Amino acid sequence: MLKKVFNSKKVVGMLIVLVSVTILLVVFRFGMVVGEKKADFSGRWGENYGRFFGEPSPGFFPAPAEFRDNRLMNPHGNAGTILKIDGNILVIKGSDNNEKTVLLSTSTIINNKNKTVSSDSLKIGDSLVIIGEPTKEGQIEAKFIRVFSNSSSTLSLPPHQ
Repeated sequence: MLKKVFNSKKVVGMLIVLVSVTILLVVFRFGMVVGEKKADFSGRWGENYGRFFGEPSPGFFPAPAEFRDNRLMNPHGNAGTILKIDGNILVIKGSDNNEKTVLLSTSTIINNKNKTVSSDSLKIGDSLVIIGEPTKEGQIEAKFIRVFSNSSSTLSLPPHQ
């Protein structure tokens, strides 16, 4: 009897359709999971964008005024204006109005608009964004610098709240 049922073309056709629909649903669910992961990553990155570049967010309950300036500095980068150039060392006025020391190396990538430039093109007053690694001396070892050459204005960042 069972052999007769499986020899039926209708039953075999329904099984093929059922297996095909199941495979399609599994693939669709896998695509949803991957999409959710990508959306979650993008959302979290966007929420923390300011923190990545030296501007910590006050969160849902902002800190009282007396504690706002005591936030930790971002050791992996900053944005600011060049105050002093001494060989491969830059002193910048950071987005938190503190001076930061930035170390340049031969592997530091410096971009101005869509061109890669040398450290010789940097000028006092240039606004820039620096991404790098902290050193034991409290400096930033620059890996990438984006220059905004406009010495008449400073880089506009959101104010501390």
